[in-house]
Amino acid sequence: MPEAAFTLAAMRAGGTYATGDRSSAEAVAAKLGRRVVEVEAHGSTASLALGFADGYEPNPGEDVFSVRRLSPIPLVALATCIGLCWTELDQPPYPGAAVSLDLVLKVATELGAPHSHLLGALRNELTMSRLVEMDETTVRLGPAVGAWTDAQVDALRRFADSLPGANV
Repeated sequence: MPEAAFTLAAMRAGGTYATGDRSSAEAVAAKLGRRVVEVEAHGSTASLALGFADGYEPNPGEDVFSVRRLSPIPLVALATCIGLCWTELDQPPYPGAAVSLDLVLKVATELGAPHSHLLGALRNELTMSRLVEMDETTVRLGPAVGAWTDAQVDALRRFADSLPGANV
């Protein structure tokens, strides 16, 4: 049990965890309405991420569970990253393709979002939440996207062609 607690804490703190006792972590996570997901990070070895179990996703319409929501600028930046990086809709969105940071900023700025605010959202809120990963010149979807449930991905897939940058 201590190893499982450490593994789950490491996944929550860092977004992913490279090693650990997966079976005991899965057992503990299942009791909490969570699941352990194996995500392959862009050509490196697989890591573990923590996601919600099917049927346990936060419901933003219920007052009982507080869901953190993105403000408009980070939401536009994330939608643009998904639209540009998720090029094969028959595959899961994560890991997706790497795209130029300049292209993400260009597409999102065309929607009316200020360049500096978009850059700040990408570098801070979206990177810290592990929804995106970026370096000086490229942006990718992050491991938090890899932890989305099949139901969440299917819902996104239905309107993926209307995401900013989807047809670029």
